[in-house]
Formats: sequence, structure tokens, C-alpha cells
Amino acid sequence: MFNMKNFLRYAGFYILLLGSVILFTFYQFNPVAFYFIFIGTILTAMVLEKFIPYDKSWTEYKGDLKHDILYAFSTILLGPFVKTFVIYMIVKLHSWMPESNLGLGNCHLVFQFLTAILISGFLPYWYHRLSHTSSRFLWKIHSIHHSPEKLYWLNGFRFHPINAVLNAGLSLFPLMLLGFSSELIIFVGFVNNYVSILNHTNIDFRLGKMNLIFNMSECHRWHHSAKLEEGNSNFSGGSLIVWDLVFSSYYCPRKKIGNLGLFNESRITFPYKSFIGQIIYPFRK
Repeated sequence: MFNMKNFLRYAGFYILLLGSVILFTFYQFNPVAFYFIFIGTILTAMVLEKFIPYDKSWTEYKGDLKHDILYAFSTILLGPFVKTFVIYMIVKLHSWMPESNLGLGNCHLVFQFLTAILISGFLPYWYHRLSHTSSRFLWKIHSIHHSPEKLYWLNGFRFHPINAVLNAGLSLFPLMLLGFSSELIIFVGFVNNYVSILNHTNIDFRLGKMNLIFNMSECHRWHHSAKLEEGNSNFSGGSLIVWDLVFSSYYCPRKKIGNLGLFNESRITFPYKSFIGQIIYPFRK
């Protein structure tokens, strides 16, 4: 007997990703389409979180709705715009630069895409990893993203503006230097951002062995664990989780995750109650 919930658990991610890619291609990588596809995905996620939630308790509001709404306006509405702006500025800069001698832009389109999306995750991986392990300033910028104690469509977008700009720039700037086409750079940026939206939702998507390829929620939730040894894993920020496999930071056990949020040391100084305090937090002594 056909079970709609199970069908969406195992096929929903691929349907959403493929449908959005087709739609974005149909509109010829238009920045307006870029933005509204993301809005449509957020609305779809809201419905799926009610229909097939990963954790029903994460749908309950526990005094954090005010900050979630503030971040919704500053990050959900502004964040995709900022990332889109960075992507298209890189493309504009790309048009002013001399053509690369590496010849990557002349390879088969599938090879170009696979190479570009792999390269696009390398610098963000190390920026993300260093934010956790080697730089107090970078961690304070990034800690805003880890402050929620649950993941769902509204608070998965908690990012400091510096964090959002650095991720987009480090992801796509190398592609420009290597001579990939403007259309491919835009397309890679779209796919990476799209998966990063879905992997923070409270939807019970199940990818099985494909978790060794896609940086989706089953693995990424562990990166938000409040336990240091679990949270310092799965640093990949784009659509692929390959760099975690390469650099031995992959962690994706088949069990229910425990508490989410900041690690113990960061909980003491983090300004939970002040939105402005969180924005200026990295610059405070």
C-alpha cells in the first residue's frame, strides 16, 4: 500500500532539488528566479515540517520566537539577497578578468559542474573548521548560527552577515579564478545555497547511503550538537560532504540526536536575549 509520508521521506529531497534546478534553468539563471525559488522552498519546508517532522518537539516555540522572527527579516529576507548579490558580483568581476589558461571552461559540461561544485566546498570547509577549532573571533561570528537549541525552517538561517558573505565569497571566488563560466558559477552557487536551506529544516528526509555524498540534514544535525565531540564534525558548508570524508571529520551515526546548541564554554558569554548584542558579539572583548 502506498505510503505518502515514507515516499516523501525517501524521495522528497531529490524531487525538491531536481524541480528547483529545472525551474532555475528554465528562467536562465535569472537573479529574481534565484530569490523566489528560495522563498518557495521555505514555504514548502513549512508544510513538510508539519507532515513529516524529524522531531515534533522542535515545532514548539519556547521563548525564542522573537529572535527567530528578527533573524527571519534580517537573514531569510536579506540573507538570500546578500548571497545572491555576492554571487552576481563575482560573476560581474569575472567578466572583467582575462580568460584563464587552465582550459577548464572547455571541458565537458558535466565534468565542469562536478569539478566546480567540489572545489566550491574546499575553502568554506576550512573556514568553517577553523571557526570551530582555531580562531575565537571567527567562532564568535559563527556562534550565532549554533545558538538555537532546535532546528527548523525559521531559525536555520541564523547567520552573522560576515559569516554569510565569507561563505559565498570563499565558495565561488576560486571558480572565477579558475576560468569557469559565469553561468556555471551562478548554478553552483544556487545548488550549494539550496541544499544549505534544506539541511537545516526539521524534515525527516532519509538519504541512506547518499549521506556519503550530500551534505543533508541527517548528518548536518550532528554538527549542531551541544556536545563538543559531536559538534566539531561535518564542517562542509555546500551541497557535498566530500571534504569531511577526505579530512576525517565525517560523523553520521544512525541514532536520535540529543541536545542542540552552543558548547558549554560559549553558553556563559553568549548574549541570548539581545539581537543587537549578538550582531556586535564578535567585536566585544
